[in-house]
Amino acid sequence: MERMLALVVERPVAACAGALGMLCLAAYPLARGRSLLLTTYLGNNLGFTAHYALLGQATATTMNLTLGLQTVRIANGDRTSEIRAGAAVTVNKGVPHAWCNLSGVPL
Repeated sequence: MERMLALVVERPVAACAGALGMLCLAAYPLARGRSLLLTTYLGNNLGFTAHYALLGQATATTMNLTLGLQTVRIANGDRTSEIRAGAAVTVNKGVPHAWCNLSGVPL
């Protein structure tokens, strides 16, 4: 805990970026519309991208940047997603999908 507080004092900009990411993460469940959900999620990703970049954590920066880019891709209307094995997916009722459909024909 002392080390975390010391980092806040040493790197206040990184702390503010992390706080922005946490605020967006906390606000995420309050969003009801798709665009607001994606906006808060993008804010979370960009906040933590800046936070980890300022702390010199390359792996965490890359992960959050990648998630942010994927969010932008989805927000721009790209409905095709490649989902790796073991990933979780939520599909709205009535939306055609082909999850693990080996025939290639939409269900």
